[in-house]
Amino acid sequence: MESIDLVASFFSDQSSLNSVSTEVDELYADRVIEEDQAQDKDDHTKVVLSSFLRFLPIEGKATLVEFIANNGDKHETLYALY
Repeated sequence: MESIDLVASFFSDQSSLNSVSTEVDELYADRVIEEDQAQDKDDHTKVVLSSFLRFLPIEGKATLVEFIANNGDKHETLYALY
C-alpha cells in the first residue's frame, strides 16, 4: 500500500517536472545571451541580460527566460530589453 501512495505522489507532484523544464529553458537563455553579438563597443546587452538571469528573483527570471526563448534570435529585441 505504501508504494502505491509513493507512485501516486510522484505523478501528482508537478513541481519536480516544472523545475527541470525551467532549468533547461534557463540554460537555453544563457546560451542565446552568450552567442549574442554586440552591435558596437557600447552595447552591453550580453552583460546586462546575464546579470538579470543571475540575480532576478525566480518569478522575474522565469519571465525573462520565456521572453528570450521566444525572441532570442533577434538581437534588436534583446537590445530593447537593455
